[in-house]
This record gives sequence, C-alpha cells and structure tokens, in this order.
Amino acid sequence: MSNTLESKRQTTLVLLKDKPVNKAELDTINDYLKAVALVSGTNSYKTMKEEGSREQHCVRCHDEFTKDSNGPGSCIIPHVFDGDDYEHWGGGIRYTSKCCGEGATVLDETPGNNDYENLDRLGKCFEGRHTTSVKAVRYNDINIVRCKLEGGECVTEYIVDDDDEPVFNY
Repeated sequence: MSNTLESKRQTTLVLLKDKPVNKAELDTINDYLKAVALVSGTNSYKTMKEEGSREQHCVRCHDEFTKDSNGPGSCIIPHVFDGDDYEHWGGGIRYTSKCCGEGATVLDETPGNNDYENLDRLGKCFEGRHTTSVKAVRYNDINIVRCKLEGGECVTEYIVDDDDEPVFNY
C-alpha cells in the first residue's frame, strides 16, 4: 500500500475517531479502504484514470476539457449582443441578445460609459457540462456554432466570458 493511501486511510480514521461510530463500522471502513487500495493497482483502474485525464474538445463551447474536470458549470456560453442593434430606453441604450432575444437584455445607462444595468442578473446563454456529442448540442449559429475543421482539428475559438461587460459582435 502506498504511503499516500496509508496516510489518507489514517486521516480518515482520525476524522472518524470522535464520531459515534462502533468498532464494526470502523472495521467496514477499514476494509473498504483496503479494497480501494487493491483496485487502484489494477490495469483497468489505471486505464480508467488515464481516460479521465485525457484532453477532449467540447463541440458546444470549443474549449478543451477532461472527464475528471467536467462538472455542471464547466461549459459556459455567454449571451452575445450586436452593438449596432439597440433601442433608446429611458436615458440609456438597451441591447437585446442575438442568441436569446428578449430573454436576455442589458441597459447601458450612460451610453458610451459601459455602465451596464442588469448585467449581474443576465445569466448565461448556456451553462452545463462539456460534451463531445453534436447530438447533445442545440446550435444557433450565433454563439453556439459547429466546429470549423482544418486538418482534422477544430479551429473555432471559444467565447471568453467577461462578467464585467457583455459580449458584443461575436
């Protein structure tokens, strides 16, 4: 058993020491940790770990990811606005997103100052897990676009989400 595993096993047991756990439960936990140590040495486990750390390409946002790092908020696509498509709104300028229409708007209170109202409540056009399946993606040809391939590699750049100001004219 590696030192790291032994150290983690000991840490787990120390954490459980002050809990109302009986000897049978501690023995079960100890047996479980021994089984984990055995499994982690098998070839199938090592292959699974290698696959989890292999870099993949997201066909939705075009960022690179690994299975191990892919969580519910990993794939983020911001709303996109057209700087030439606006309406005067009160004393400011109101922009409606190209991707989600009236469902996502921002107001530049003092035109030209980049002082946007509602930006903190704007949300994202999409927020979820990365995917390699084109069937799992609803493309809109605005900010969620298909891969553009050159030499078998996707050259589509992902949209960098800046929470301080909206994305214009992508």
